[in-house]
Amino acid sequence: MSADTASEPAGGESRSDSVGEVARALSLLSVCGASMALAFGHALTIGAGKFLRANDVPHVVRHRLVMCVLIGGVLAAAGSAAWLWWRRDARRLARFARLCAPLALTGLIPVALALESWADTLVTGLACSAIVLALEPMLRSSFAVAPPIALAIPDRVRRYAPLAVVAAGVVFYVFYMSHYTVLHHRRWSTMSYDLGQFDNEFYNALHGHPFRDTALIRAGNGSSLRGHASFAIYALLPFYAIKPGAETLLRLQTLFLGAAAIPIYGLASRRIGRGFGALLAGMGFWGQARRQREFATERFTP
Repeated sequence: MSADTASEPAGGESRSDSVGEVARALSLLSVCGASMALAFGHALTIGAGKFLRANDVPHVVRHRLVMCVLIGGVLAAAGSAAWLWWRRDARRLARFARLCAPLALTGLIPVALALESWADTLVTGLACSAIVLALEPMLRSSFAVAPPIALAIPDRVRRYAPLAVVAAGVVFYVFYMSHYTVLHHRRWSTMSYDLGQFDNEFYNALHGHPFRDTALIRAGNGSSLRGHASFAIYALLPFYAIKPGAETLLRLQTLFLGAAAIPIYGLASRRIGRGFGALLAGMGFWGQARRQREFATERFTP
């Protein structure tokens, strides 16, 4: 009798764990379905750019989006529950839910691709950081249960091939984007005043006039310390001295943006392991390529 009594809590605890595992799996799959439906609804009904710029969406369209989300979540949960009732395999369902975890962010894809709406560099950086921070644990969870790919790849190649791909991508990015960024500038298409202003500051610093900005003389004493100073100038000044000019600043910016993929890959490889996920994280940073045609010293700082 004592043995039966002792076994009851264990059985009850096991059933409780199984119910919790099923509930978590169904919730995650429901979120994935709702997110995919949201992305689908954005693509069919409205432009995400218009929504981001002015939050100007008719009520009818809003209701359609809400219905898309609800229908997607309910269908995903109902389909998963029906499969569970048919196969009676909660562990396999939980594994599938973890594998699908990154799909929970698919609803953000139309927003992320609305390039015309990301005009503010700070907002763009914060949004990208938030997406990466949310995606990282989902990728770790998904890769932990993904079936291994049995390929006869030497350990040395498996270890260093992703880094080699990122390094090759850095070289290509720097040369390709440098050429077209300078070409963009030579066609008189550079619109921001920062490039001319910082070119002037670099030149003055190189000739013994630190933080002197000729464009600010009419407003005071011409010192950039009054509100637009950047101490990164002195870290970059030796490179600028090789060939002073605005094109050198644009090429340096491209070099820093391209090379930033390497530490990002290193951080991702420590968190989720060397492989496709870390490679994707490193190379995904280059999505900001369209923004680097204009110069800003903030892009040289972490």
